[in-house]
Amino acid sequence: MVDEADKRKPRKKGQHTGSSSHSDLYTDENPKGTIKGLKFATIKDAEASVGKISKSGKSHAHKIQAAVAMEQRAKAAGKTTAAGVYRSYINSQKKDESLVREYVRALLNEEGVLGKYAWPSAIKNHPMADEPDTEVELMLYQQLHNHFGAIAPLSDEAVKIIQQILDSGEYSDVFSRCGSGPILRGMRLPVAWLEQHASEALEGLPSERKDPMDWGGPVPISPMTYRSEGKFGNVSSWTNVWKEARQFTTQWSADTVPVILHSDCSTGYFMSSQGFKRFQGGRYREEFGIKKLNPNAHEKEVLLFGDCTVTAVEINATKQDIEKLKS
Repeated sequence: MVDEADKRKPRKKGQHTGSSSHSDLYTDENPKGTIKGLKFATIKDAEASVGKISKSGKSHAHKIQAAVAMEQRAKAAGKTTAAGVYRSYINSQKKDESLVREYVRALLNEEGVLGKYAWPSAIKNHPMADEPDTEVELMLYQQLHNHFGAIAPLSDEAVKIIQQILDSGEYSDVFSRCGSGPILRGMRLPVAWLEQHASEALEGLPSERKDPMDWGGPVPISPMTYRSEGKFGNVSSWTNVWKEARQFTTQWSADTVPVILHSDCSTGYFMSSQGFKRFQGGRYREEFGIKKLNPNAHEKEVLLFGDCTVTAVEINATKQDIEKLKS
């Protein structure tokens, strides 16, 4: 049983508009810009209200936010069919990148894009485990699981939503940026790539390697912009644990050598995965068979969205290894 106080927190005197300390669906945060006469009691009311929103002359973001607010109020009142009318209108407006950003911004302003809590049913004994998941919440859980499990890449829409959540500061116990500090990416690369981007590291390779775990340490290179363009698009996997980075270099690939790239979180848009570690079970296990949101949490993965600057490289190879690959 959810206590009424957990459902609504009216804005108190002195709290700023949009404050996370209140969550009253029925408080008009911007009465001056309100689109008057919006209703949700019946399907006809909702359809007429959508017409008013569409013809209001307000900005696209304002229209989206008004529709999101009415959808949430209809849901809270048990008017699911009327809520569906508003949902159809919202979906019709999410056709390009800028509209997706406005949609997410509207959700964050109204109730939080993931509701009051992120995926509460997937946390053992969470007091709000019965809180319904938003559409965005459901989509992100499945997409993040697919990414962490190396099943499928994150969609462009999912990446944009994650970045907006990070920028907003909401759900900071789950979505957390890595703002600074050393970060590593282990992988295998062809000699041609190293000759083009890290020739300094090739010049100092030993003639023989006595200890396979002794890579000789990172070699500084001329700073280069690194951007992943592989199977997982422009989202790449990094870590701040050297042993985990090395582990990714052991996945053999023809005509390549083991390499660890060195960067710093301050040079790119990095997100820690540690906040996702505790999510397991709940409706996602029952309905989708997902036992854990991040089945590889031990890797301490840090996701990079886009590019970063690489300033040093480690190569686990000898001069002879390189010559064999070039011949």
